[in-house]
Amino acid sequence: MTRPVLLLALAGLFAATSAACTPAVEAGPFGQEMLKRLREAYPDAGIEQADALSATATLRDGNVLTFNFDRVLEFCQTAAATDCAEQKQKFVQAAREAMVPQIVTRDNLRLVVRGADYLAEIARMGTANNPAPLQRPLSAGLGVVLMADFPTTARTVNSSDLQKLGVGDDEALRLARAQVLAALPEVPGSHELKDGALVGIEAEYVESLILRSDAWAKLDADTKGRMFIAVPGAGLLLVGLDADAGGKELTDILAKLYSESPRPISPLAYRWRNGGWKAVEPAPSN
Repeated sequence: MTRPVLLLALAGLFAATSAACTPAVEAGPFGQEMLKRLREAYPDAGIEQADALSATATLRDGNVLTFNFDRVLEFCQTAAATDCAEQKQKFVQAAREAMVPQIVTRDNLRLVVRGADYLAEIARMGTANNPAPLQRPLSAGLGVVLMADFPTTARTVNSSDLQKLGVGDDEALRLARAQVLAALPEVPGSHELKDGALVGIEAEYVESLILRSDAWAKLDADTKGRMFIAVPGAGLLLVGLDADAGGKELTDILAKLYSESPRPISPLAYRWRNGGWKAVEPAPSN
């Protein structure tokens, strides 16, 4: 779905809704609540507390899953109470599919854009017997990670998964890129962009639309280098036309979207420069 939105209207909307946020939540009680929710939903899963904001479940095949609550907590610190409750429920529902054996195939490979914090987190998952998920850098604060897509969730993919498929790392990345882009809408045309407005595109994995290099290079040329994009959170891509993408108004809006996203990616704007995305440095505050 594509929607043009005035920047000032967005800023006003965020100011109006901020008062409905949930009160400050402490990590300890929040982790206990999420642990209780998981145990009540899956009493036979052997779910145990790992630390204040994580839990583990030992599957029948001996594999151990880790559930991290920190991103849900971050979301709930700024979200409306109803949105917080909905996100908690989604987390518990997604845990069910995570505990079912998930088979990685060539057809469900996807190349997904993610932020620096997430990429650093999954890089620490690697062990001697189980490599870290496959990822590549993209720009400041951005990278891509190889994932397998399932009906209601997705999981990261590593080289061991690919060996079982008989697929090399580079081939898998090319295949995953083509498959994720095949399901996404087209890059907006220059006629859809106006000064002082954002075009928002909402879709699953839409953040990976920024990998459609040829189309973005054309749009950048058509707009004489004034086009910029932002991916503050998963499922949302913003495209704008502005000579000052690092201005305070846009910077504040992107920071707000980033902080309120259940799956944040980057609070920065990016321009197409020299065949790739370059982060726009926010203007210094006075």
